[in-house]
Amino acid sequence: MRSDYHLQDLVFQDSDRVVYRAHGKDGSAHAIVRLKLPPETLPVLAEGCFDRALQELTALEHLCLRPVVDGGLDPVDGYPWVAVRWWPGPHLNDRIDAAPLSDTGIDLLEENANSLIEYLGVRAGAISFDPAEIVNTESLQGKPVETFVINYWTWFNDRAESRSPGTGKSAPRALRKLVKSLRPVEEPAAATPPTARMVVQPAIPREPVITPPPKTITPPKTPVTSVKTSLLAPIITVITLLALVSGGVWLALERRAQIIAEEQEKARGRTPSQKAHPEETADSPDEKFYTVAQEAELRAMAGEAVTLRAKIAGYSQSEDGKTHFLIIHNDGPGFRAGVRKNDSEEGLDQSYLQQFVGETMMISGQVATLKHLPGTEPPLLILFNRKAHLQRIQE
Repeated sequence: MRSDYHLQDLVFQDSDRVVYRAHGKDGSAHAIVRLKLPPETLPVLAEGCFDRALQELTALEHLCLRPVVDGGLDPVDGYPWVAVRWWPGPHLNDRIDAAPLSDTGIDLLEENANSLIEYLGVRAGAISFDPAEIVNTESLQGKPVETFVINYWTWFNDRAESRSPGTGKSAPRALRKLVKSLRPVEEPAAATPPTARMVVQPAIPREPVITPPPKTITPPKTPVTSVKTSLLAPIITVITLLALVSGGVWLALERRAQIIAEEQEKARGRTPSQKAHPEETADSPDEKFYTVAQEAELRAMAGEAVTLRAKIAGYSQSEDGKTHFLIIHNDGPGFRAGVRKNDSEEGLDQSYLQQFVGETMMISGQVATLKHLPGTEPPLLILFNRKAHLQRIQE
């Protein structure tokens, strides 16, 4: 070490770093961060890369950035360390554990973070938005300010690999994700289309949904015109009133409504129950499925049971850890297949789901959307809850 520090206590430790609280010779408080970088980067750092990267760090000066004042390479194992000025104040994770952050507090955090992002420019991807590293303190004028630190592991590792610090990471996106976790927007309940059927549908089908083929109906001798189709609405109303007066013969009403609906669909040039033109599987012409190309149509089918054919791009979990996701794509708002841990068959866990990454799958479930910020399009979600709802396709 280039300066003498008295280590007081261990603050944090994980696989990448160890953080100590310490005091310098002058009694000033510091955080000493020891970094466990990949062994192959250590020779590069020792050849001068570390000194240049450290010089960049110590030159950064911003009201919302806790400054790095010192650093070096451990003479025994070669791992780097930095000394960061310790600023007193409550950490964000402790504050939100005690109570939700107020709108004013969130606005202050956004304002301070955006100011720092603008200052760092292309290097802003190296900012840490970990709530455990965001400290609320006071400026010299006595005003509250949210302070951040650099992700030092990212900073030195990127420099060792001849990249600008934070390359490939989006600070604005990370900030939006943090703010979303602090101020979540509740997902509105999907509207249920009116229907004449008194049948309760489960939230997620426990078995694959099978629609019985409609009974053969003798087609009319003359083409069904839009005028004749329009007369069907009052017929439905009359039948409904008669059923209510007589005590209700629901099965008869259900069948009658189905026949009328089929006639309407035929008048529009579509087959009964056809919505977004799902494709047929090669193995079973009667089995319909949707594809990613029909995402727009699927968004209009919230609450409906569908089968989707798609290639799985990855795996993730929700921020609260309550939902597993199979990532279909991350373009735009994103597309996921999801399973909620408290409403699923035993064994539908991370280790089971990760085996499907890179595979083309048939996924049966219910169309839904994820929570999202106001004014943005929500990520599309297909919810399922049984292993039988996932079928691998051999290509």
